[in-house]
Amino acid sequence: ALALDTPLPTPTGWTTMGDVAVGDELLGDDGRPTRVVAATDVMLGRPCYEVEFSDGTVIVADAAHQWLTETRASRKSAQAAAVGYNRHKNQRTFAAVRTTAEIAETLRCPTQDRRLNHSVVNARALELPDREFLVPPYTLGAWLGDGTSAAAQITAADPEIIMRIEADGVVAVPSGSAPYRYQLRLPPGAEQAPRRCVVCGKSFIPQTSQVRTCGRSCGGRARFMSDPVPSPTCVRCGGPSAGMRLCLKCHSTVGTLQARLRTIGVLGNKHIPTEYLRGSEAQRRALLAGLLDTDGTVTVGGAVQFSVTNQRLARDVNELIVSLGYRCQTSTKRVQGRSETSSIAYTLTFSTEDKVFALERKAIAHKERRAVTGTSRCGSRFIVDVRPIESVAVRCVEVDNDSHMYLASRAMVPTHNS
Repeated sequence: ALALDTPLPTPTGWTTMGDVAVGDELLGDDGRPTRVVAATDVMLGRPCYEVEFSDGTVIVADAAHQWLTETRASRKSAQAAAVGYNRHKNQRTFAAVRTTAEIAETLRCPTQDRRLNHSVVNARALELPDREFLVPPYTLGAWLGDGTSAAAQITAADPEIIMRIEADGVVAVPSGSAPYRYQLRLPPGAEQAPRRCVVCGKSFIPQTSQVRTCGRSCGGRARFMSDPVPSPTCVRCGGPSAGMRLCLKCHSTVGTLQARLRTIGVLGNKHIPTEYLRGSEAQRRALLAGLLDTDGTVTVGGAVQFSVTNQRLARDVNELIVSLGYRCQTSTKRVQGRSETSSIAYTLTFSTEDKVFALERKAIAHKERRAVTGTSRCGSRFIVDVRPIESVAVRCVEVDNDSHMYLASRAMVPTHNS
């Protein structure tokens, strides 16, 4: 059982162990939605522990809560089978379900170096359906990284970033206000089709949908020569309009890219909206690529880093990274900012063999540097401590997938239903 305040990711956002109910959906270790089929009442007086992982995540669980862990023996067995060292290419020791109390007793190996024993394999990338977004994911990621907070503008010295934004269907217009700054706009809407004047028959392109004559000389006679024109309607909502494609309300919410940034809540408030964090894997990878192409770097050792002074954006990017099956660590340091809130830099670090940059020069640097150090241990978290604590209220659920696993905490750590 887990503490009631333990965050649990869902296909649409988050819940907690205290709030989840039978019939609700959580996420399994395979990244797929899984349904809660049973839940206990709140339990008191249970022996409890803080389980700390190598990425800094801490989860409060009772002594009987179960985890699927690899041990040093199973890791060595898997490695030996992979390369044929055991002569049979078959694994002898495997991951097993163990309780918190059992992990506490065998936290370190009974060897002279007392190295850590238990590890938990990362969850798979979340498998969720495509969503329709007002702002394309890559463009949003690039704007969150290097965009002007209060406007649909981006500063990018690398033309490849602008090319990828334009590939999203967004028009990037160079701005005269600063070098490398671009105004981001939606492509022009479909123009009114040419029509013939109802009076003289001349072909013309109307400015608005209800115009039926070519000019003033014909306008006064139109009402005597044609039926009344239907009231113009908005192509988006169907409501009355002034003859333009969109009514005033729709134009102010989706008619420009800046309006769309305002509608999704990020204009002047940079963060990743929840619906983007629960988009499909391809959409989330495009969003991450936009963020990393603008504000991401590759360390000497081949790890990927993203640094920002916006705490909320840092938390959202961390969630985005772990939703793709990566282990992410966050560090902070003091910097010279304009205010106290902007004087702390949050640096997110993760390692992967996957291509996470769309920008070619960064993708090449990532590939070359990670080849030197390797990423063999990036697919799991080690349990670094299991500390007894005072008993807290806990609760347990059962899910309906074959592995009986679900994800817990903001780091989306796989755990077993007890």
